Amino acid sequence: MPLHGSVTSSFSNSGSSTRSSLGSTSIATRSSLGGASDVICVQATQVVIPPPVPPVVIPVVIVAPPPPPPAPPVNLVQNGSFETNYVGVDSWGNLFQKGVTSWIIDGGTPFYQSNNFSGLVQSQDGKQAVIFLDTCIIHQNVVIPAAKNYTLQFYYRKRPDVNFNLAALKVSINGTTVAAVTSNSTSWALSSTVVSLSASTINLKIEYDSSVARYGQMEFDSVSLTEI
Repeated sequence: MPLHGSVTSSFSNSGSSTRSSLGSTSIATRSSLGGASDVICVQATQVVIPPPVPPVVIPVVIVAPPPPPPAPPVNLVQNGSFETNYVGVDSWGNLFQKGVTSWIIDGGTPFYQSNNFSGLVQSQDGKQAVIFLDTCIIHQNVVIPAAKNYTLQFYYRKRPDVNFNLAALKVSINGTTVAAVTSNSTSWALSSTVVSLSASTINLKIEYDSSVARYGQMEFDSVSLTEI
């Protein structure tokens, strides 16, 4: 900012003085007794104040951690993979006489086969699966906590160590068939059905469908009923 000011000069009484200001320069003159004038030029100092420096803003990026993965759905079916209790390797027999829990036999003699029985059987989940002959029926009472849609799933295949061409299975809830499958393949396949259920206790029944494939043998595993 320019500074303008007057310059005061003192002289002796022997002469007179005058002062004028031109812009930022002050000029003072002094007359001596002889009539000559001494001229004194004083240049004012110009001080430039720089503008203030704006603060430096450094952006800070806060990265929130990813949310935890959702919890797996709760399977309302108890012992859906027929693993409790495990009854030994390279073996087969009446599944429920061997202590497998949570399921009730309604007909026939369901068998289990553990992994590697006869070098052929491999369960879809865990170490053992169930085999139905043409008269087998089992059920479980399942508690439904709320009126919602649920997904009913299970894996199935034709028993791999027999020569029957076709096997059939059906699943019902409270007497109504909700899933019916057939297989002439020894590879595991998934059955998945959406069902709408009210809060109650349901009767979930699995049975061999001899009306479709008599004398066949169906293997199944990983039965689940989960909320959508």
